[in-house]
Formats: sequence, C-alpha cells, structure tokens
Amino acid sequence: MASQRYFTRKLVSRSVYRDERGKFVKKTEAIRKGIIPVTQRYYEYRDAKGKRISKSKAEKSKKKVITITQNGELLRRESTKTAKQVGQIINNPSWQTIQSQQFRSIFNDAARRGVKIGVQFDDTLYEITPEKLGDLISFFTEMEYEYIRIFEPLTGGVYLQMLHADSANAELFDFDSLTTAPMDMSDEELNAANEEFEQNIRIIWNRYFGKS
Repeated sequence: MASQRYFTRKLVSRSVYRDERGKFVKKTEAIRKGIIPVTQRYYEYRDAKGKRISKSKAEKSKKKVITITQNGELLRRESTKTAKQVGQIINNPSWQTIQSQQFRSIFNDAARRGVKIGVQFDDTLYEITPEKLGDLISFFTEMEYEYIRIFEPLTGGVYLQMLHADSANAELFDFDSLTTAPMDMSDEELNAANEEFEQNIRIIWNRYFGKS
C-alpha cells in the first residue's frame, strides 16, 4: 500500500497494578505486597510509517483504518469494508495457516466442485470467476517464484505461507498475510525485502486482474 493511505489498529494488552485506593503502583512494589495485576486491553493506532497516533486522530481522518490481528505466526489485516465483504462469502471465518502446496490442492478441489473462491489482495476481496481461475494460478506461480527469489538469500529455506478459511460453499485465501511469514520484522534488510515483494506482486496482480 502507498505510504500514508491508511492507519492501522492492533489490539494490545498490558498488566497494571493498583493498590486498595486504586492508585497505580510499580510492579516490584505490587509483587512485594501481593497485589494481583489487572489486564487492560485496548487498540493501539499507528500511521503507515509505524508511528503511534491517537484513536481520535484515526477516527477523524478520512483514511482507511486497517485492523491487524494475530493468527498463529501470520497477521490478518482488514478494513471494516473488507470484513463485511468476507462475511458475505463466509460468515465468521476461522483462519488457518496453509503453505503453497496446500493452496494448489485446495484451489483445484474448489474449482472442481464449483464453489466460490475469494481472494483478499491489498485489502480488497475478489471473487474469482470461472474464466479467471487460470489467471489466479498463473499469478500464484509468479508470486511464489518472486517470494523465493527475494527471501531465500536472506532466510535460507523458504516456505510461502498464507491464511485460509473455508466453508461448505466457499474457499477464501488471504494474500495480504503473505509478507508476515515467521521472521524478524524489526530487521531492516527483511523490511526492505518485504517492501520489494509487496511492490512486485502488486505489479503481477495488476497484469492479471487490473489495478487493485
């Protein structure tokens, strides 16, 4: 995604300690006095550069807010609009991690059964029509080669992973989760690789499916 086109929000938690008067106390003092911690959960908002911002700034802005949730080793990212689109295909989907070889097996079975196939790309949900099924496989193959080309020199063995959800009548593939394969995202070299990968697969996607 282009810089500054969106904000992100992520549910985080922290443990706080209060004395009998409700006053905050330090952890070391709380442990010594046997005070039980209270867990607070809240959304942390950041801009596209990762800088923390206030909830009010995000809500007042006209920019899209992407909600980030943790699914095992991968991250799920979706705006309110995309969440509604997903719900129209599968209500309350349960997302699971799959690898590239599983994608082909699941995709081929779905195509054979004639069920709906949805793909999330760049925070937009696409329902793949029968005439575009071949294009999706071609896109995935090119994307897989690009992933290996960029990441194998950095991480050695590379396994392309993504999030997947299914129902009796539909299969969903979350391509937005691809760049969060298990690796140290704080490493500058890997962050640069992720940025290159995102840019290149967007070019490939546009070649098969138009502007995302």
